[in-house]
Amino acid sequence: MELYFKNTEGQLQETNLRQILGNAFNKAGFKMDNGSFKGEDHMWLGIVQESKKPSQVVTNIFFKEDGNTITELKVYEAPIKRVVDEDSSRQIV
Repeated sequence: MELYFKNTEGQLQETNLRQILGNAFNKAGFKMDNGSFKGEDHMWLGIVQESKKPSQVVTNIFFKEDGNTITELKVYEAPIKRVVDEDSSRQIV
């Protein structure tokens, strides 16, 4: 599969599905956690959201090295714990 987009100069530039999705999620204002592991042949896009529990939900879309082949979709949830640092409190009034 070949994908192209028009760059800022109006010229067609080759891209891949991972880059297109990553740019679209960023433009839409999603918090992202993208990455890859050195020596492995895949990379991922991670879309981070906060649920009402409160917890953090991360949806990872895994791609082969070519950036066009989706190999896995995983969703992770982690509880959010808030900490009050009373040792650093200061009087404001």
